Amino acid sequence: MAALPTRRPAPASPSTGRDGGGPLRLGLSVSLGLVLLSSAAGLVLCLRYVGLSRATLPALAGWSLILCLVGVIAVRLAPSPGRALAAALAAGLLARILAFAFVLEGRPIGGDPTIYTGMARHFISSGELVHFDEHHRQYQWAFFPPAYPVLIGLFQLVFGFNSCSIFILHLAIDAFIIASIFHLGVRLQGPEAAALASTVYALWPTLIWLAGFPQKETLSIALVCLNAASLLAPSRPARLGWRRAMAFGGSWGALALTQPALALFPPLLGLVLLRRQPLRATVAFGLRAGVILLLVMGPWWARNHAVLDRFVPLTTSAGWALWVGNNPGATGEWMPPPPDLVGLPEAEMSDRAASKALRWIAENPSEFLVRTARKVILGLGSDRHSFGAIRDFRDIPGEWIFATLATPLQMYHLAVVLLAFCAVMDGRRVPAELCVISFLSVLYIVLVEGWFEFSERHTYFARPFLALLAASFLAGRFGRSAHPV
Repeated sequence: MAALPTRRPAPASPSTGRDGGGPLRLGLSVSLGLVLLSSAAGLVLCLRYVGLSRATLPALAGWSLILCLVGVIAVRLAPSPGRALAAALAAGLLARILAFAFVLEGRPIGGDPTIYTGMARHFISSGELVHFDEHHRQYQWAFFPPAYPVLIGLFQLVFGFNSCSIFILHLAIDAFIIASIFHLGVRLQGPEAAALASTVYALWPTLIWLAGFPQKETLSIALVCLNAASLLAPSRPARLGWRRAMAFGGSWGALALTQPALALFPPLLGLVLLRRQPLRATVAFGLRAGVILLLVMGPWWARNHAVLDRFVPLTTSAGWALWVGNNPGATGEWMPPPPDLVGLPEAEMSDRAASKALRWIAENPSEFLVRTARKVILGLGSDRHSFGAIRDFRDIPGEWIFATLATPLQMYHLAVVLLAFCAVMDGRRVPAELCVISFLSVLYIVLVEGWFEFSERHTYFARPFLALLAASFLAGRFGRSAHPV
């Protein structure tokens, strides 16, 4: 990190200049406006259904003081990028350690975390990646993506099968994310904005709690950051050779095998390259990355064909997720299967579920649009998914902790989105590449992810870019240089 530039880098070429207006800025303003309104509605709902406890305001004041203190320190250290990054890392990792040690360590956690840890143990003991689902009464061979359970299985094989080893793995992944955000911030906006962006992400409360849960979202965020960094890392336009293609295609394949719903997101990031490279070079780079993608995905395809006797490109859960998001009682959250889907083989179950969902959409187009809009608004606006599991812990006052901190968590989310919106609306300019990625992230959530089973955890991959946008506003207004970024 000591080698990172300490001065704000100048635009490398006209194609990498700043975006001062036009359709891109308008689209990002509208999309962030939607997120902002959703977040404000989320705060209203939080106050209505959760309310305030006596400890809420002191907790909010204390957290705000910590955040401001760390932010000021990080900005003061910005001329020494290694020290600024160390400050953000120390604050973020310490917060995660304290949350894990005093609340999450050793607590039983249900749902997907239990499934992933069970699959990991079974994979290490038998070499098979399979899960028996009691609700569907079926063995699921390709229902859950393989990358995350394989990763935690291999990691626990070395460090032990316990919650502490998974937490250590997530700490390492979080450290990579924070460093990636800092690295991208330096390249795009300068050291002050980079220090603030990594701090905003490192101290995002729900992401602190997420480190203690065996869920794939942490790994998904890291892979999205790696994917973006492989495109934006060079400060000047560089040759799109095989090394960068391996980074992009490899992280693309790993992301598809971690969170299949994001499989189409990396190709969209190719639009960023068009600001730096001619079309021919971009297409050639995409073909190289595609070769790497095939090498990464090939073993999964071969295994699925051997086990299920059919080609499964990503997962057999797509049809099921489509039904969960589109049926007469759909809310976007998981729901038990209808009787006619219970006991079927996983591939047949997914096909029938998809048929039921598509038939319902065709018969109820207006209700489909309303339900999808509701899912997206709630998903973009609320910020309590990972933290909400604490309410179910029996041997600690989980309900009191949730009632105390739910509102501050929602206010933090709203504040980051508000700062990101102000950055785009402000006269100070935001890097065009960051505008493109942020706009594509929100657009992807609305137009792709909103069709399926959907909650706020499916929006976590966009948070590094929201942090970078928010930091660009803070650095421009309150940084020591305080000049346009």
